[in-house]
Amino acid sequence: TSLFTLDIRALSIMRILLGVICLVDLVFFSYSLINSIIPLEVVIKDFFTQNYRSIYTISDNMIVYGVLIAVHTALTISYTLGYKTKYTAPLFWFFTCSIQWANPLFTNAGSDVARLLIWWSIFLPINKIYSIDSGWKKAKTQEYRVSNIATLGIGVQILSIYFFAFFLKTGVEWRNEFSAVYYSLHRSYISSEVGTWLSQYFTLTQGLTIFTLALELLGPILYLIFKPRGKIIIALLFILLHVGFLITMRLWSFPFYCLAGCIILLPTHFRNYIQKKSTSLHKTNLSERFWFTQTFVNIALVAIILYSMMRNIRGIDYAQREKFFPNEINKYGYFLRLDQNRWIFAPDISHYNGWHQINGLYKNKNEIVNLSSLDQKVYEWKPTLRQIHSILPTEAWVKFVEYYVTFNDPKGKYSNYFVQYLCHQWNNNHESQEAIKAIQMMYHYESITLPKENLSKEPSTIQEKYLGTRNCKN
Repeated sequence: TSLFTLDIRALSIMRILLGVICLVDLVFFSYSLINSIIPLEVVIKDFFTQNYRSIYTISDNMIVYGVLIAVHTALTISYTLGYKTKYTAPLFWFFTCSIQWANPLFTNAGSDVARLLIWWSIFLPINKIYSIDSGWKKAKTQEYRVSNIATLGIGVQILSIYFFAFFLKTGVEWRNEFSAVYYSLHRSYISSEVGTWLSQYFTLTQGLTIFTLALELLGPILYLIFKPRGKIIIALLFILLHVGFLITMRLWSFPFYCLAGCIILLPTHFRNYIQKKSTSLHKTNLSERFWFTQTFVNIALVAIILYSMMRNIRGIDYAQREKFFPNEINKYGYFLRLDQNRWIFAPDISHYNGWHQINGLYKNKNEIVNLSSLDQKVYEWKPTLRQIHSILPTEAWVKFVEYYVTFNDPKGKYSNYFVQYLCHQWNNNHESQEAIKAIQMMYHYESITLPKENLSKEPSTIQEKYLGTRNCKN
């Protein structure tokens, strides 16, 4: 476990960052529940299995939601401040899993990282410094470093995010053309203004693609091999990767959670260099934090590490490895929410850039209004990047509307719920003469071409997919 000797100052910073980011996520998830964007009974029917458990599904009563959200908020704040962490950390993890279960259409890859980090933080000394539990005092010199099964577990899990993601990126955009970053930055919904500007430099985007692949494959291996100074370089490269995501893309909470995890990869030497301090190894007895014996906890955590690793290995080539790790075992992972999704930007990248146009039909006048445009004008041309971002303001909305409403809703069920939500929001915030009676949705898209293809092909034309017109019920 000395491979993953962590600094308690870094663990405390991770705790604070996790709490703040989860609090922001809680606001959005609570908004989704309270506004019933997707009815609770539909979520349970379409997405729940016998292994799913969520305290948020006991009732869709607003008072019950209010109480649960208040308790969840209090736990999040207590966790962030490091108050009664021995008790609040497990409860915080349970409530975080619960609200994610109740919002499966709006979760993202960051949700998986959040569960992973909070779970392992239960078994780590995250409150020894920068916390109410510690009285906000500085830790003793000999307590700066900690090494145990839990530090091994969280270290392996964080590095696995990158290592196994490499093997899932099998598309030609990743392995042959090195055009994955180029295509990603041409997708207006997820690209920022900086990313859109960067996308015009194809050679540079190729270099960034190669850098991403090399870091995902070699970074975890080198981190295990290198001594502390080398580990600092690898950890800073991982941090740089996610800072790049933040600057060039709109990926909601994913890069923030990853940054919180990468911070603990920085060894004690990094902070000692900054603070000019010396430290010695301190092993935390897990039984100090629990009512179990240390042996029992260690055995359980080792089993969880092995389970997660086997599940990741199976994901690389499911057909070949399913017999060694059958689906029947998945239920244990679902119960503890150890399931993880590594398919972000994998196996390939879409070659299309699309955006939605959502028009409202007025009740009292023969006109239409663009509900998704900043200036509410009905446009017949490609909108600006800022206008496209205003259509679906976060990556969570992009996932829901693009994946479920646009491409995976043959019966129009999710489209109808989305339309009713939009009708309710518009009519409640406008005067009666501005009320709408129906909503028309269209999806516009265009091909993304490589620079060499632009020389030999006609300019890409914008195409349209009609998603239907639905009446408002309210």
